[in-house]
Amino acid sequence: METPKPTEQGENNSAYQRKYGPISLGYTLAAGMIFFTVLGFYLDHRLDSGGIWTLFGVLLGFVYGGYEVWKVVRNIDQNSSDNSP
Repeated sequence: METPKPTEQGENNSAYQRKYGPISLGYTLAAGMIFFTVLGFYLDHRLDSGGIWTLFGVLLGFVYGGYEVWKVVRNIDQNSSDNSP
C-alpha cells in the first residue's frame, strides 16, 4: 500500500470538504445557535433579567454563524485560486 503524496493528500482533503462541508457547516451553525441561546436563557433565569441575555445569546449565535460561513467561503476561495491555471 502506497502512502499518498502531499499533493494527493491535499486534493483528497479538498474533495472531502466539497462533499461534506455543507453538512459540517450546518452542524456548526446549529450548535453555535443552541449553545449561545441556552447560555443566554440560563443567565436570564440566574440573574432574573427578563429576556435580554437570551436575545444577546441569539445575536451572538448569529455572529458566530456568520464567522463560520466567512471561514468556509474564504477556504473555498483560497482553494479555487490555488487550482486555477
